[in-house]
Amino acid sequence: MLQRCPWPENVRQLESVMRGLARRPSGPMIHADDLPLECRPTIEALEGDAILRGLLDHHSNVQRTALDLGISRATMYRKMRRYGIVPSSLT
Repeated sequence: MLQRCPWPENVRQLESVMRGLARRPSGPMIHADDLPLECRPTIEALEGDAILRGLLDHHSNVQRTALDLGISRATMYRKMRRYGIVPSSLT
């Protein structure tokens, strides 16, 4: 998750997050819930990733991916347009 974070303030922001995590009494492991909100993936990012993975798994077949994700084909096309996903560019 830390690698996916955009880090608009670069090293200063990363350093601040790491110091904050070091001060937390969370034990030897850092979990997603320990991260500040700006480092957690958004619903949109998760949704876009799920669509991309589905299209890759189904060889860019939009109908099969939509069925697998439990959404209509029209919704699938709308979401692909929203996230700039072009199935033909995935093969």
